[in-house]
Amino acid sequence: MSAEIRTSDGELLSVKLRKVERRRRATAFLLAAPLLFFIVFAYVIPIFQMLGRSIDNVQMNEFLNETHQVMQTWDGTEMPGEDVTSTFFYELKGLVEEKNHGKIATRLNYEKGGFTSLIKKNSKKTERF
Repeated sequence: MSAEIRTSDGELLSVKLRKVERRRRATAFLLAAPLLFFIVFAYVIPIFQMLGRSIDNVQMNEFLNETHQVMQTWDGTEMPGEDVTSTFFYELKGLVEEKNHGKIATRLNYEKGGFTSLIKKNSKKTERF
């Protein structure tokens, strides 16, 4: 038979030890919490944002909305028709005036290299056309 050991205030020693250990764990966590928050906000969240942006194509739909709608009728087997190219030209011209053509050039360059220089050359030509 084992005798129960009690502390000076009459509480069981095992209960008192659990309370003290729980308090020590909470204190250790609270000391490490700022570091954990820093790691989450400085590293984890930006990584997930970059992953989301890598598959997100909102900019193209936002800047070239009419071209996107016209291209939905294109079957993809032949060159796009005059309606697609003219719509793209007028939208590109508007983007050049708003100075947003660099954003679509960068996004298209992710898909296929050389689009940045192609869009920049064509944006200069839209002013004379």
